[in-house]
Formats: sequence, C-alpha cells, structure tokens
Amino acid sequence: MRTHSARHYRRLVQTIQAEATRFADQTDAELRTASATLRNQVRAGQSLADSLVTAYALVVAAAPRVLHQTPRANQILAAVAMADGRISDLAAGEGKTLAATMPLFLHGLAGNGNFLITASDYLAARDFAALGDLYRFLGLSVACAVNRAGGVDKPTIYAADIVYTTNRALGFDYLLDNLASDAADRFLPPLRFAVLDEADALLLDDAQTPLVLTGLPRVQSNYYGTANRMVQMLDEGLDFSRSADYRRVWFTPTGILTMQKFFGVPDLLGDQWRPLYRHLVLALRAHYAFERDRDYLVMAGAVVLIDPTTGRELTGVQAQAGQHQAIEAKEHLPLTPELRTMAAVTYQNLYGQFHELAGMAGTAALGARELRQRYGLRVFRVPTAQPVQRKTNPDQLYVTVNAAIAAAAAAVATAHAQHRPVVIQADSPAQAQTFAQQLLDASIPHVLIATQAAARAAVLLSAAGQPDAVTVVTGSAGRGTAIPLGPGVAELGGVLLIILAHQSSRRADVQLQQCVAQNGEPGETRVFASLSDRVMVAQAPKWVARYVATHADDQSQLPVRGRFKQALRRAQANATAAAQRDRFNTQQYGDVLQEQRTAVYAARNRILRLKTLDELAAATNRRVAAHYAATHDAGDMTGMLDFIYQYIDRDFAAATLDEQKVATPAATLQTLMSAQLDEQHAKLPDSTQWQAFLHMAVLKALDAAWIDQVDDLQALQAMGQTRRRAGHDAVVEYQQAARRSFARMRDSMALQVARNLYCSELVVAEDGTVDVQFP
Repeated sequence: MRTHSARHYRRLVQTIQAEATRFADQTDAELRTASATLRNQVRAGQSLADSLVTAYALVVAAAPRVLHQTPRANQILAAVAMADGRISDLAAGEGKTLAATMPLFLHGLAGNGNFLITASDYLAARDFAALGDLYRFLGLSVACAVNRAGGVDKPTIYAADIVYTTNRALGFDYLLDNLASDAADRFLPPLRFAVLDEADALLLDDAQTPLVLTGLPRVQSNYYGTANRMVQMLDEGLDFSRSADYRRVWFTPTGILTMQKFFGVPDLLGDQWRPLYRHLVLALRAHYAFERDRDYLVMAGAVVLIDPTTGRELTGVQAQAGQHQAIEAKEHLPLTPELRTMAAVTYQNLYGQFHELAGMAGTAALGARELRQRYGLRVFRVPTAQPVQRKTNPDQLYVTVNAAIAAAAAAVATAHAQHRPVVIQADSPAQAQTFAQQLLDASIPHVLIATQAAARAAVLLSAAGQPDAVTVVTGSAGRGTAIPLGPGVAELGGVLLIILAHQSSRRADVQLQQCVAQNGEPGETRVFASLSDRVMVAQAPKWVARYVATHADDQSQLPVRGRFKQALRRAQANATAAAQRDRFNTQQYGDVLQEQRTAVYAARNRILRLKTLDELAAATNRRVAAHYAATHDAGDMTGMLDFIYQYIDRDFAAATLDEQKVATPAATLQTLMSAQLDEQHAKLPDSTQWQAFLHMAVLKALDAAWIDQVDDLQALQAMGQTRRRAGHDAVVEYQQAARRSFARMRDSMALQVARNLYCSELVVAEDGTVDVQFP
C-alpha cells in the first residue's frame, strides 16, 4: 500500500471499527486464538495489506481489556496512514503512543525487525512498560533496548517481534553489529519496519550530527598546544571571521597566509600539512565557537559538555574528532586521550537501512516538503478528536532580552496572583536560571526543570497544571509528558504558557505551544520576544542590529507589524534554510562514507558466511604480489628483502634471494607466500581450526583498515567548513580524498592480511587449543 487518499483511509477506519465491535463480544481466549490464526496466516505468506483490518481490529478490541484505553477514530486514522508508509501529523496529547501499537502489531505478525524509535531513553522505556502487555496479550514478543533491566542480552532483545528503542541506541548497535568477529556474535535482525516517534525531530532536527563510535585512543598529538597559542595571536575580522550567532568560525585567506608565514610552510591546506591545519581549525572553534558555561562546564579539572537541547550535563561524553582536546587545551587542562573513530553513520543513512518507514509527530506538516524530498515520506494531517481551545496571543516584542524577561515576569506575577498555573519556556539553560532568580526575587514559588533526569523532569512537569504552580523549563525537558489540569484551573483559562523568545523555526515554535491546551482543554500561550533573541541576532536583516544598538535603553513594547514582523519571519526562514543546508551537507558527507561502508560491510558479511577462505587467501597473495610489483622497481634487492621480512617471513634466508628472483618480483613473492601459507597450515592441520585462523586473520585486517579509513575521513570532514569558507569546495575535496584513501585502504588491508597470515605465531597447547599471536 502506498499513499492512498484520505477517503480510502476513513473507509478503512470504519471497517476496522466494525470488525472491532465483532471482536468485542469474544472472550480473551477467542481474541488470542484469532491473533494466533492471523499470525500464522501472515507467516505463511498472507500480505500485510490483506491483514490490516483484522490486525487493527484486534488491537482496538484488546486495548480496553489490557490498557483500559479505547483507540479513538483519529488514532486509528493515524495508524492507517502509518501502515501506508506515511508520517501522521497528530497533535500533542492526541495519543500517538497508542496509535503506534497498530502498525507495530501488524508488522510484528511477520516476525522480528520492527521498531518504535524515539529520541529519549525515558520515553522508550516508559512506552514499552505501558504497552508491552498489549502485544503480549495478542501473542507477540516485545522488548526494550534501553535501560535493560536484569541484564537482558542484545540477541534476546532483538529477537523480539517489536523493539522499543532510541535513535542513538539503535545506531550504535548497528555499528557494533557490523564489527562482529563471528556470524554467531551478530544480533541485529534485518531492519524491516520502524515507526519514528516525533518523526520530524528525528529526521530533521537530529539529522545534522552523525553517530560516531569511538574506541582505541590515538597517539597523543603535540599540535594541540601549538595550535592553541597560534589562534590567540590572530585578529578577528582580519585573520578569521564568525557568523552572527557565533556558532561558526572560519579562517580568512589572510589568516591562512599569516599562519603559513608563522610556521614556515608553503601550503597549509595541502595534504602534507593537513594534521597541523586540522588542529588549528579545532583550536579556532574551541576559542570562538564553544563558549564556557553555555556549551560546556569545567568541573573537577575536566570538560563536561552541555546538551544544547535539554541543558543537562553530558557526563562521560566527548566532543568528536579532537574537539574535546582542543577545548581542554584552551582551558589549560590535562589532555585526555583522543579516541579514534571506529565507525560512523548519519541518521539519514541509518533510517535508509529499513525496508519501510513510518512516523508520527505533532508538527510534521510544517516540515512536509523536506521530509518528502529527503526521505520520500509524505505527511498526512490527522484532525484532533476535540476542537483545539488554545488561545494564542499576539507576540509582545521588545528591543532587548532583559526588557522581554521583565515583561514576562510581570505577566507571571499577575497570573500567579489569580492562582493560575504558569509554564515558562526558556530559550536556554542560562536564561532559565536567570528567570528563576527573578521569580525568587519576587517571592514566587516555582520549580526549575533544567538538568534533572528525564524521568524526574516528567514527574515535575506533570504537576505543572495544578493551581498556583509556576514551572520554568528549558529545551525539550519533560517532552512527551501530559500536563493534566488541577481543580478549578479550566475555569481560570487553563495553563498559561509563556515562551521567552521565538525558536529558530515556525515548526519549533508550534512544538512548544502544543504542550498546553491538549484534548480540548483550555490553555493560553504568550510569546515575549526581543530583537536580541538568538534567532534575530543570527539571521535577521542587518538593520535590526543597528536598531538595537541605537535603542538599547528602550524598555517599551514594540509593535509587531510592518518591518518588525517581517524581520522575525525572515530570521526564522533564514535559520530554517541554514539548517536545511547543514543537513544537506551532512548527507553529502554521509553518502560518501555510506557507499564505502556498504562495500566493507558486504565484504565482512561474505567473509562471515564463507566456510572456507582458502581461495580468498590465494587471491590476497596475487593482490599483494601485484601491488609490490607496481610500486617497486624490478631488481631492487633491498626493497624486496624489507618487504619479505615485514609481510611474509621474518626468518627468511637472504642468501636464497638471487638477482633472477628479484627481477620477477610478482612470481617470486607468490611462491614465497604459498610456501609460507603451507607452513602455517601444517601447524594447524585441523580444518576447523585452520579456517577459524583464516577468518580471524582476514577480519582483523579488514577492521583495522576500515577503522583507519573512517577515522581519517572523520578528521577530514571536521575541516570541511573552514576549507569551504577559504574558497575550497570541501565536499568535492572530501569525495576525491575518500576515493583515493579507499583505494589505499584496500591495498593496506591486503598487506595486513598477508602479515596476519604469514607472520603470526601459532602456539598449539597440549590440549589442542591454539594461541594466535598476531604481529
């Protein structure tokens, strides 16, 4: 089924409800039998399209018995659209969690490989706990891949028909699964179907940063201190420039010439000096794009990153590709080991592994065009069950942030005097702290939700609808949590939501507004914005900055019309376009890596499936011999001896190598490698042990070469923005470098396979076990 009409969906809803009414008269045992029958039919080949009505009706009939909830018509409608591969735009509070059970159950009938993916560990665990009994009642298995209680292992989790997880957990498991050294160690099933919770956030907002799996530490570079001192000698505006929001920084051509002269190098952007240039870029970003107490803290002599969305401390998390160490150098702290990138994947490419995707969100319609263009996913708007009673007031606009905060604080005091609950949505953790201090100064009791764990934040936010409650939140803290109204609050107009500053997009604004006035309840939103808000500073027309400079002392409210209204619209449009460009660039880099990753993972899978690798070993011999012949002069006795000692036989008798053999290097090396392979095989005559050794030798070489490749490309990508600003086409350069290094990687892998095969020590114990000591 693909993108049918809304009329078709509504007819299906009516058919499902009629079938559910019939099931409602059946006993629990009869429902389970009907579910088992349907599961057997699906696994015998019946299509999911032909099974949809019965499957959905079973869920609709079972939910009241198990969950004490009855899916409403609009929830069934959203579920039908998701079964058609769409993203259902269903407003917050309309029951997306329950709606997702229907397409998940339908696909779960066919077996494992079906996922509910969200961005929050807390939400994944919460929804699994709340809905697991429904799936189990209908005969399907369900598991949660985060917060694993009782130490449930990953193979058991992923064997379940339905898995609740997060985008990060699934991404890292995908990368780890493809580093398995044995087929028996793999745990991920084929990725068949996923429902993406808050799909626009997962597919758009979170798609700008790739997932990176780190492992072994690098050899510590001595460039960090040098680069840190160098960038502090540069002049802003002359040697480097920054974007208006101070989030992006780049060297100017003058700055590059200055550094080339200082270091005495001819071409800082060339391959020879790429490591130095990389460290200079990291140092520049550490000083001028990363701000202490906004992006990171220094605690107990260590750099602790801050989650830009929630404001929480990210203990144990490092900025990637050496950025963390550059920040440490800036703060004059001991440098922690820089971890090498072992594997990486963009979220776009991760979701592309699924046979079918669907999703749900409250604001997907506002990102519909990009979702369709980038992912081929259409958005279907689902009406609310009850008319929306939210009162949205015109903006209150001021020149400065302080003036806007003062006006907002006065509005909070007025509402609090009426015992009306108020939720204040701050623009940043720092702003939340500032506003909370103003409430303290005004003797207004309040709760600040900023750095608490997600579960605690949800508990606190769920009490925000009680009389007299004043709650300050920041970012996505408590997202996905309903705010029930306390006694008498509806008569006061419901919860008053005060938003301090517009977000970077209209879609983000609506996400905030939807946290109040859900399910037909009353509520009100008021935005207190300023010309000094982040989105205005970064993206508004230049006249706005001049106006702020000349009217900084003006505390009065500005009219939200004419050029001020247009400035806000333009700022949000510019910010949205910039975010789209960033996602496009991320995808361009990601596609290059994805092409290579696909080839490497396919090779790994073939190796894991092959029972014998003797032919692969022979092919490696031919490749290594041909590579040597192509890169060395015939007759080079010293070069050939060095090569033999390094890759083939460390005990080789040099006297046996004559000029005739050196003159035909390919044939000579193949003969030597074949003899050495036979000698190793003689030490392991048992076929099972010999093949296990071959598998280990080849996979170890492949993984080492691939890790070097990924690590190298990750570092190259980190320099992309500055090179682009310096007049280079960073993506084209990256693509060219990636192709060259991939070819080198294949040669390097073949050489490492040879070294593993011929230079490893094989020690056979008395009990028959073998200790392999790789070189």
